[in-house]
Amino acid sequence: MEQLKNNSNKHLQSQIYLYSVDTSSFYNKREAFFDRKVIKFNYFISNVNKLIQQLTTYQIHLTELIKMEANPNHYNESSNEMAKVLQTKEFKIKLDKLSQLDGEKYEQSLLDIVSFYKNKISEKVIKYENIITTAKKYGKYRQEINNFIKLDVAEKINEIDQFISEKLNVLVEKARKRIKEFEKELTDEKLDEHEGIRELNPKALTSKKKIGQFKSTLTRTLGIEKDSTTTDIIVVRAYRYAVFENIIKNGFCYLNEDYRYFTSSAGQIRQKKSIFVKTKVWEKYKDRIMCGLTIEDINKQGGMNPNKYNAYLALCNTSSVLWQDFSIDKCIVVDDFETLVNGMVDYIDNETYAIDPKSKGVPIPHTDGAGMCLPSVSKKSFQYRMPFFKGLMIPFDYLKFIEDHEGASPIVKDIYGKEWDVIKDGIEIIFTKSQFKAWSFFFDHGKNSWENDYKRKFKLHKCEAAKCKEEDENFEDKRLSYQMLQTLYKMNHEDLEKFCEYTINEIEDINNPEVALRLLGADGSNDKKYGFQRALEVYPAMLNDVYTKEQLKDKRQSLIKDAKAGKILLPGTKRSYIAPDLYSFCERLFLGIEKPNGLLKNGEVSCALFENQKLDVLRSPHLYIEHCIRNNVRNKKTEDWFITNDIYTSTHDLISKQLMFDVDGDDSIIISNPDFIRIAEEHMEGVLPLDYELGTAKPDLITNDNIYKSLKAAYSKNIGEISNKISKCFNKGKDNVNLQVVKWLVMENNAIIDFSKTLWMCERPNKKVEKKIRDSTKGKLPYFFKYAKDKKSNQVEKKNDSVVNMLDKIIPDKRLHFEGFEGEFDYRQLMKNKDQEIEQEIVNLYEELNRKKFKDIKKQLKEGEDKKRKQVELGVYKDIRQQLLELGKKDVVVDVLMKYLYEVKDSKNKQTLWFCFGKEIAKNVEFNILGIKRCEDCDEEIEKVQAKKYCSTCAKKRERDRVRRYRQNKKMNENKVS
Repeated sequence: MEQLKNNSNKHLQSQIYLYSVDTSSFYNKREAFFDRKVIKFNYFISNVNKLIQQLTTYQIHLTELIKMEANPNHYNESSNEMAKVLQTKEFKIKLDKLSQLDGEKYEQSLLDIVSFYKNKISEKVIKYENIITTAKKYGKYRQEINNFIKLDVAEKINEIDQFISEKLNVLVEKARKRIKEFEKELTDEKLDEHEGIRELNPKALTSKKKIGQFKSTLTRTLGIEKDSTTTDIIVVRAYRYAVFENIIKNGFCYLNEDYRYFTSSAGQIRQKKSIFVKTKVWEKYKDRIMCGLTIEDINKQGGMNPNKYNAYLALCNTSSVLWQDFSIDKCIVVDDFETLVNGMVDYIDNETYAIDPKSKGVPIPHTDGAGMCLPSVSKKSFQYRMPFFKGLMIPFDYLKFIEDHEGASPIVKDIYGKEWDVIKDGIEIIFTKSQFKAWSFFFDHGKNSWENDYKRKFKLHKCEAAKCKEEDENFEDKRLSYQMLQTLYKMNHEDLEKFCEYTINEIEDINNPEVALRLLGADGSNDKKYGFQRALEVYPAMLNDVYTKEQLKDKRQSLIKDAKAGKILLPGTKRSYIAPDLYSFCERLFLGIEKPNGLLKNGEVSCALFENQKLDVLRSPHLYIEHCIRNNVRNKKTEDWFITNDIYTSTHDLISKQLMFDVDGDDSIIISNPDFIRIAEEHMEGVLPLDYELGTAKPDLITNDNIYKSLKAAYSKNIGEISNKISKCFNKGKDNVNLQVVKWLVMENNAIIDFSKTLWMCERPNKKVEKKIRDSTKGKLPYFFKYAKDKKSNQVEKKNDSVVNMLDKIIPDKRLHFEGFEGEFDYRQLMKNKDQEIEQEIVNLYEELNRKKFKDIKKQLKEGEDKKRKQVELGVYKDIRQQLLELGKKDVVVDVLMKYLYEVKDSKNKQTLWFCFGKEIAKNVEFNILGIKRCEDCDEEIEKVQAKKYCSTCAKKRERDRVRRYRQNKKMNENKVS
């Protein structure tokens, strides 16, 4: 029987917790005083602005309600209009009931609803009395504010505008002036006056500052246990640069422990975050993390680009699992496979911005980030990490290649010049130089450097190789993004409507149980199911539960929003790793052919997920018109040699230049829909790959001063800004898209992406170029950004007929009426003890915690600005779970809550239950429906024996642990006696 999922991604189940703070947590007393003042007044401004927005919204609501009161029949045709005005579920439910009435009953009920909501709005206005009370200290407004609160509903209609403009806005301006005064005390000049090493305020490390992180080489090296909280490493966000500079250069102190700067990944650099580590922990584990390499070694050889050094050091912090059975003795590193590929390109001069279509030879590093292993090591491609190594490992039987090809030699040279016989030396893994980021620093005077330096140190310091992400098992259809649609800017309404048919059916066919299960992730296409999804898969009658129906409604609304944002589902659209033609690589490596043919010609790809057909190969980010139409080749040879589901690309093709991909784990969206490909081909006529030169990363000495300068420079660039401007270009309409401007912006965007390492940015050469770019990108963001980026109406342009905007009319937004699903739902199938009695203490605590969870989530999101909502929610639910488990055994707590929520209360809101105890409930369902019993430690299926709780492996481990603890306790007692 199918196991609980996620077995191939166990590192995504194992989390540790650490603290994430910002530079304000290092203020001295004087600085902290002024910081609190700034926070207080910013909070006041935020609340007053929120009040202004709410009052304006209520004014609109009241105006509409009064219209209804005056003429109820005005809304007979579409009660949906009022549902949009008053965005409350309760109001929608009342309007739904109205549709069942007619005549006088309808009119009277409508008037009752209007009256009810007029009072509700009045109550909501008064609810903001606490906010207004904050403003009362501005004495001269006190009486006017009190008078405003006492106004009745009708008078509020006439008074709100005047009150907002004359009173609240004045208060905001006064608060802003005070903030400027306090901010003067927090300038870099003032903050620089601090003397000595800064201390991290212990009060800053609250539960709200905790963040979850999946297990990695770093957490395993430091011995951080699953679900535990560590202070060995702390994340710091740079807000005040003077403070950040101080702690980068001098470190900081926390509870008498010294900390030093550790690293910042490229993603962290974009978020202005850095990782600091306890100095003593670094000294203990630095050789294992850096494979014995030291900063002194790097600097003696001329140094390294500081942000590249950061990125390479941060590899150990990537979410991963241990690469089992890895042996460094079975590995070598060889030179990359690069050839000159001839073709037409649009060459952009990065100084003049002149664009010149030309035929040229383009150097293409085909194995940039890719290595190969024997199928005995892995039959799937996977990303890996080890000290100063990263990339994609692709299975390819090069031993069979040598055997099958006359003249092939098993002798290859590594990057240091040593010859290896891959057969006699038992080489199972061939890395490429591009994967070995610090190869030039491991150099034992040119003598067997791989053997004597890196390999020796790897084993000496017990370094780790780790797997990050493995090729998927299930390749379900993927959704497109708005970027991939907006570049097909000439597409007509009819074609777009046709491409949306599957998505529309998905939205409208939600009463189909197969569709419902798939949308909720409870079918076979999802191999990463959590508790609720697994329970629903085993027991589909749960579709009839009110909670499941609420989940379906929310999922449907999310589908509608996503579809209007360009996320439409085209059947036959897959995502897969991009791989080079390794057959061609082996022709170079073992046959010595300088310009090998490989298995794929120019214009060909090979992917086992598709037949012999045309494909549209795309990659994100998709900025220019990068629809690479290629012929998929599947024959006896490709099937024999290309054994993964990767999409293999030709070494005679400029596809990597056009899609701007590496092969270190980049993946591609592959579209097989013939009509979509036809339209893409029409748009690709005359479109050439873009070619331009960007800055290169210059080496520098690795010092704290240089690290700070490099980080600060990298913080100055915003990646999203340019891509949004490109969307504005494509939003101009079919006849107004300036592709010349798009090409320039693509070059600038890629310069920004590389900026954190190169610290180089192209500069616009003259006012003419500036004007062209400004004319094509002026105005607000496209209308569909309301859905794609949650922008407000006043932040976007009016709706026009650009491609993605057309989706707003094409995608239906009707209210959902559920029909019953097959199968009678019995909630007791979700319980372990079906006769469990209610225990009021558990119920009371659950209700209390459930009521305050939203307040806790909101507060944590406000205080921890670098936290994501999902991350915060998981932390809150974890706390709720722990508090509930303090009242009783896990099985009892779960069963009490099941009985209470499903029988006594019959609640449609069971999210807290499922988020806290979904795993346990899924096990109950498996046992009750399928007779499956699982080990309580590892979740593996075990024999259905009443008393058995653990599989044989875990049972033995528990027994060993019990004996070890017994012996330790016995020894301790003997020592006490002696």
